[in-house]
Amino acid sequence: MNLSFATRKLKGSIKRVNQKVSKLDVNPEDYNVFGVSKADGVSITGKDIGKNLNTYYYFKGKKFAYNPYRVNIGSIGLSDESFEGLMSSAYVIFETTDEINDEFLLLYLKSPLGLNLIKWYGDRGGVRSALRFKDLEKIDFPNLTYQEQSKALEIIKSKQSIVDKLNIELEHQNELIIKLRQSILQDAVQGNLTANWREKNLNIEPASELLNRIKKEKEQLIADKKIKKEKPLPPINKDEIPSELPNGWEWCKLGDTFEIVRGSSPRPKGDSRYWSKHRTPFHWITIADFTPFSKMGFLVDTKEFLTEEGKNYSREVGTLDLLIACSGVGSVGRSVKLDIHGFIYDGIIAIRQINSEIIRDYIGYFIKLKESEIYSITTGGSWLNINTDLVKNYFVGFPPLEEQKAIVKKVNKLMAHCDQLDNQVEESRFQAEQLMQAVLQDVFNPKQKENSDDLIEALFPELETIAEVANLQQAMIIQKTELGLGSGRGKVYAQKTSANLKNIFDVDIPYTFEKSHHGEFSYQLSEDLDKNPYLRKVKTEVGEIYEVKNNKQQEVLNALNKPENASFIQSVDELLKVYQNDLIKGSTDRIELLNTVWRAIKDTKSLIGNTVYKYLEEWEIQQGAYKTKADKFTKSETFAMITLIKDLGWDKKIIHS
Repeated sequence: MNLSFATRKLKGSIKRVNQKVSKLDVNPEDYNVFGVSKADGVSITGKDIGKNLNTYYYFKGKKFAYNPYRVNIGSIGLSDESFEGLMSSAYVIFETTDEINDEFLLLYLKSPLGLNLIKWYGDRGGVRSALRFKDLEKIDFPNLTYQEQSKALEIIKSKQSIVDKLNIELEHQNELIIKLRQSILQDAVQGNLTANWREKNLNIEPASELLNRIKKEKEQLIADKKIKKEKPLPPINKDEIPSELPNGWEWCKLGDTFEIVRGSSPRPKGDSRYWSKHRTPFHWITIADFTPFSKMGFLVDTKEFLTEEGKNYSREVGTLDLLIACSGVGSVGRSVKLDIHGFIYDGIIAIRQINSEIIRDYIGYFIKLKESEIYSITTGGSWLNINTDLVKNYFVGFPPLEEQKAIVKKVNKLMAHCDQLDNQVEESRFQAEQLMQAVLQDVFNPKQKENSDDLIEALFPELETIAEVANLQQAMIIQKTELGLGSGRGKVYAQKTSANLKNIFDVDIPYTFEKSHHGEFSYQLSEDLDKNPYLRKVKTEVGEIYEVKNNKQQEVLNALNKPENASFIQSVDELLKVYQNDLIKGSTDRIELLNTVWRAIKDTKSLIGNTVYKYLEEWEIQQGAYKTKADKFTKSETFAMITLIKDLGWDKKIIHS
């Protein structure tokens, strides 16, 4: 591949390591088995029970290892000098000559440029691309001496840290835009967006009149046998009404206002009598089509198509219908409007308009807002499901027809603004990529600098402020912890507390947390804690903890008393009260369990103890002898933490997040 800087091939600078246990005088039972992941690099996976470990590779010291089928997404790692262990022969293991700086090579291969080179040389046109060792040897590597690589590594790391902070901030902005969209929809269905409009339009027809017309039209359609007569839905009791509505609005049930039907599927799946290998006018709509074939909330195409005969065994839908996914973990409740005619399978429920006066987009926005709430009323244990009765009995705050039009007009305008914000975030992501390209040009072409420092200052002047706020936040958390729990805490505590503040209390913590060995974890926060100018590490009997530096105490105390930090401090205080609960008692392990159960409830959308614990059984970790979260935490401990979360009232927020 032609690059803009001088290169040489890796061949001659790397050597394959492929010593199998069977060829060596070692006992495989004496060693741990390792694997490679994008997040953790070379890491313990445990003994592969039932596997013939004699076929595994044995190696020690500093070596590279990668999965040839996943290296294209960064699944490559570098072991340290003290390493000794086994790895499946499915991995490629290699070492470098003394002309290569290993850390520089690792960073280079995991960079966007390195990943592009891996894809380029690993793609041979097959179904699955794989980077064999001889393909790796073809990789273009900067033609730098060892000393120049070491210097380049320092430069790249310093700039990468800045870009990482930027990406965290962009992810944070993205989360805020998502919350903004939800807030807009919430205000729409509660009538807040059109409060001023109602004051100027007092004499419009109330929603009750439209609902009466819909009722009569539905009765006529039943009489004409165009729709099926169903058992009447129970009337809405006053005690069931979720909240008060604006004047002119009415509470109703979806089943009273719409026809609710479930899809159906030809059998058997894939039969050539029912499914066509080519495009036909008969779109076969499944949940799998919702994401890849949707534009601006509308489904515009499908992957599969039915034959003329196949369509007779499925449910037809059109452009006035709304679709809701009604089965599958992670899918239930997802909705989409239609821009095509098609046929739905039995994993989808259609909300069909009885009266053409109803503004479809209003109901579409209402259903979009309620997706997570619909998910929470699912049934079916491990295979989540909602039936048509649940959807029919779902409450809707129904505005007058003219107000529906006003709401949709306003929401469309606000959503267009959100789209602009999304585009700005994407543009910033592109600029961040350009920045790293400029950094690479700086280090690979020292005579033709792009001057990345100037680019950073021009594009992202707010980064220094973001970093300062983040550092001070952590210092205030540690200071409050010392006061509330009697001493500072370590990195695991800081990670969990920051994640809890962000997830439960909506505190503006500028880090992105992901599922990891100890629960919610941010790699950037981990690095920043060690470099935080307000904190110092102190070794204690229970391990390393953070404390506020003596010369920074007054500055942190001043920050704690500033009015602009009052909301933040209140959230920290409330969380510390939870930590003082008899179930937690300030224990970092118990705080980890709290965070772990939070994540389990969020991902399973369930408060059922066995469902949550099954999630813990499948959550792999690397904490000494513990291989899963369930190894570390018992069922009774987990069930007790679920009860605490419910008692605190956090459960609804978690499930609907």
